[in-house]
Amino acid sequence: MKKNRKILTTVLLLLIVCTGVFFSCTKYGDGFISPSMQYAVNEFTITRGRIAKSYSLTTDGSSIPMKVKWVHIYDASGKIVDSLFSKKYLIPVWTAAYNPLTDKDYATISAKRGVAELTPIVVNESNGTIEANSGTIYLPVGAYTMDLEVTNAAGTQLLKNIIKINLVDGKTIEIAP
Repeated sequence: MKKNRKILTTVLLLLIVCTGVFFSCTKYGDGFISPSMQYAVNEFTITRGRIAKSYSLTTDGSSIPMKVKWVHIYDASGKIVDSLFSKKYLIPVWTAAYNPLTDKDYATISAKRGVAELTPIVVNESNGTIEANSGTIYLPVGAYTMDLEVTNAAGTQLLKNIIKINLVDGKTIEIAP
């Protein structure tokens, strides 16, 4: 009888302690968003008219999934030039994969090409990579800076002047005979 009472008391005491520990725990908020996100290289050079891709955004431990978008782009004088970079141009694109075994003449290659209306520079919304296409040929040469907005479960972070974009003219491509 004493043994049963001792076991019952121990179990009840253990249950009370476990319940107290469980309910005294602090619940953390949904995710984390770092104020010190950055690119590994803070300058990105794009040759006008050519395809280019930057490094992805270093998120400094921020929770995923996240959504990244550009807010403003400024020229060297600090003037907002969003209208230049948000304008869409007709850009040649591939509509199917190139196959070197079957695509041996201009007609078969051209059949896999199409035209799409795209902005010259896009920010990949899942990782912050800046992607430039041949539409950059329509943009003026110069230095630009970009503001990004990163959103995840923890909130929204505005990253002012996160990267400098240098838009330059390149040399003509030469091919040896």
